[in-house]
Amino acid sequence: MGVRGWLTALRIDNGQIVWRAYSTGPDRDVLIGPRFKPFYSHSKGADLGIHTWPGEAWKQGGGTTWGWISYDPSLNLIYYGTGNPGPWNHEQRPGDNKWTSGLFARDVDTGEAVWFYHTDPHDLFDYDDINESVLVDLPIGGTTRKVLLRPNRDGYVYVIDRITGEALSADPYVHITSTKGIDLKKGRPIEDESKKPVLGKVIHEICPASPGGKDWQPSAYSTRTGYLYIPANNLCMDFESLEANYIAGTPFVGANANALAKKAAESFDLRAVRRWLMVLTVMGLGAVVVRGFEYTQLNTWWDDNAYGSITWVLLSLHTIHVATDVVDGGVLTALMFIGPVTERRFVDVSENSLYWYFIVAWWIPIYLTIYWAPRWL
Repeated sequence: MGVRGWLTALRIDNGQIVWRAYSTGPDRDVLIGPRFKPFYSHSKGADLGIHTWPGEAWKQGGGTTWGWISYDPSLNLIYYGTGNPGPWNHEQRPGDNKWTSGLFARDVDTGEAVWFYHTDPHDLFDYDDINESVLVDLPIGGTTRKVLLRPNRDGYVYVIDRITGEALSADPYVHITSTKGIDLKKGRPIEDESKKPVLGKVIHEICPASPGGKDWQPSAYSTRTGYLYIPANNLCMDFESLEANYIAGTPFVGANANALAKKAAESFDLRAVRRWLMVLTVMGLGAVVVRGFEYTQLNTWWDDNAYGSITWVLLSLHTIHVATDVVDGGVLTALMFIGPVTERRFVDVSENSLYWYFIVAWWIPIYLTIYWAPRWL
């Protein structure tokens, strides 16, 4: 929309603005001052929020903060990502387009920027950097380091020192063709020139697609297993840059993006999948039992009565859309669950720790399906 992103802190008692930090513009607007010490040289310099943009493009350069914010009370810092630069047509905004599509660390009291990691300088594919930061302390190189784990939309999961902003690792967690890797010494992606968009030309098989290897749906870290669990997207896209004209209050995009689950589609016999969907739909009603389990199977017990057992009827409606690009037609399935839900808690006796767990028992799925396909079977 040609907006200029910012993050604002408000007093909780009266809503008064305490501080506001913009994602583009002069250092005074971005709240960059003496405390700002980015780890990488390309983020050092005065007023980069102006000088890495052509003319006054930074005034509608994007960088909205529509994702997650994490807080480290021991450092008194918050961590959050900024959205993509506008427009999507990168040829209209040469430069690194600071401070969009990157990660800020700020003092929570003053809003002062402490460091910035630029995940996608001059973002080509609307990757943003709005995903969550999972704050953990990890043993690395014989010492425990305060880090954040960040499964980013560009398809890499980053381990970043949350004190300094240094990227310690960046490994793919989905199929990637848009870049060739991350240069940890420079703190920049290694671009694949063959995938760089060109005005009026369709570039095929850019992976991940613009929704990213993972969008805003959060990951989870287990202190028991040491694993980070990531709900990933398996999407690629064809991308065409278009000329964009800025008119306030109207879309400011400048691209056609056609996303498709190409890799997933190549992995399945889609005709068999369609037949099974039809069989399941005919079956229609059934009983499903979902039960909890403890992955170590040791030192655990269920406590049904703690804080009282709560049972109620849950009605929910979920819609799944399988894109026509993938299945030569499509299926729109509405799945309604009706049944009791019992709240239980899961207790680890050895560590006296508590995990809430919701058990669903004897749910009845009702499938309401609409098909359209010229070549269904």
